Amino acid sequence: MQHPATSGSAFILIAAASSVVWHLFVRAYGVAVLGAALTTVVLFRVVEYLVLGYLEPYFYMAMASSLLPALVIAAGIGLPFRVHRARHAKG
Repeated sequence: MQHPATSGSAFILIAAASSVVWHLFVRAYGVAVLGAALTTVVLFRVVEYLVLGYLEPYFYMAMASSLLPALVIAAGIGLPFRVHRARHAKG
């Protein structure tokens, strides 16, 4: 990516969008978090490839290191979905 702030913003936006979509359609919290995180990591590298025109030499290490932040974002966004489903399952 061009600038660190741009790449960070893009990562957060991709992670948030992916998390919302996964949590809307998948009821299992853990599966949605993992799916959203993996989708985020892959989509971010695709966007990076489209911007730069090539994959960085150690893109697999970049994917591995961005997995933890993607998991944290997906887990945080999924909590309101989990609480909402738990409240409405009892009633």
